[in-house]
Amino acid sequence: VMCSKTNQDTCAKKKKSDAMMQSYMSAAATMALLFIPSDVTPFSFLSRSSMSPVRDGAHLSMSSIIDGPITLDGKVIRGPISPLSNFILVRNKDRIMATSGGIFLPEDVQTKSTEGEVVAAGPGQPHPHTGKIIPMDVSPGQTVLYTEYSGLEMKYCDEDMTMIKCHDVMLRYTGAMLTEENAEMCRDWVLVKLPPRQEVQEFTDGIVVAATVFKEDLPVRGTVVKVGAGRFTSKLEVMPLPVNVGDEVKFREYAGNDVTIQSEQYLVIKAIDLLAVLKDPENE
Repeated sequence: VMCSKTNQDTCAKKKKSDAMMQSYMSAAATMALLFIPSDVTPFSFLSRSSMSPVRDGAHLSMSSIIDGPITLDGKVIRGPISPLSNFILVRNKDRIMATSGGIFLPEDVQTKSTEGEVVAAGPGQPHPHTGKIIPMDVSPGQTVLYTEYSGLEMKYCDEDMTMIKCHDVMLRYTGAMLTEENAEMCRDWVLVKLPPRQEVQEFTDGIVVAATVFKEDLPVRGTVVKVGAGRFTSKLEVMPLPVNVGDEVKFREYAGNDVTIQSEQYLVIKAIDLLAVLKDPENE
C-alpha cells in the first residue's frame, strides 16, 4: 500500500489494526481445532507437540498421566487440550451432596463445586490497548476458588472439568484444604472476615426462623484479612488496592461470594464493591 507523508500515520494504524485482527482470528481458529474430534480433524493442521499423549509440564499438571485415548465429552481427540489466552482448565472437586444438617440432596439440586485443581493454564491475555501479555495468576497444581456460574463444564478424559477465565479466579492455595493462612487472593479480590451471626431468631409465639431470611440481618461490614496484589495497567504495572489487612470495611447486601473456611464465615469481594473503610475513633 502506497502512503503519502500526510497519510503515513493513518496507514500505520490501519496496518497495526489488521495485524492484530489477523492474530485474534488465528487464535480463534486454533481454539476451534482443539475441540474437533480426531475423525474429522485434518492431520496437517496439528503440530507435533499437540500429539503427545503426556501432559506438557510447562503448561499442564504432571500430577497424573493420561492413560489411554484422550477424550473430550466422550469423543476421542488427537492430543491434550492446551488452553489459549487467559483460559484455565480446572479439575472439579466433588459436588455438595448434603446440607450442613446431614440431609442428602437429589442429584438435580446438588450444589456445583466452584473449587478445583488447575490442570492447565494459557499463556495470558493480550492487553486490548497495548497488546502486552497480562501474566496469569495461577499455575498447574494449585487449587483455586472461582465465581459461581462461570466457565464451561466438560468431560475430559472421563473427569469432570471446567474451562474458566483467569479473572473468574477469586483465590488460590496450595495444600490439602483452604485456610485463612494459605489463601492467596488474586488481583483485585479481597477476603473479608464476617462477624458472628445468630443462626436463628425466636419470636414470642414460639416460631423459630432462620436469621438468613431477614434482609436487615445480612452482614454489610467485616474485617479485611487478605488482599490481592491489584490490577494491571496498560504498562503491566500493578495498581495497589485501596484497603489493607486489618481495615474494617462496609459493603452492600448480596455483594461478593460467601465462603466458609474452617467453620468461619468469610466474604470474597471485588475491591470496587467495597463502599468505605470504617475508621476507629479510638485509634485516630
